[in-house]
Amino acid sequence: MPQESKVGKKLSDLTTRRVIILVLAMLFSVPLLSVGTYMAIPDSYSFGLTLLSTLPTGSTSFTTTFDIYVDTMT
Repeated sequence: MPQESKVGKKLSDLTTRRVIILVLAMLFSVPLLSVGTYMAIPDSYSFGLTLLSTLPTGSTSFTTTFDIYVDTMT
């Protein structure tokens, strides 16, 4: 089996370095591209509180929604 030439060895080393850099870049960029990094995933507790904050405090709809919310969350 013939030995690898100097040019072939340099190309092989360069290709290996590029692949390693690409894999490392992908490992660090995947968490940055996920949705959870930039916005919190809403849960029912937060959604209920947000809904209650949009209703007028003394209204019948607020009281009904508040009672249903408390019954559901307890």
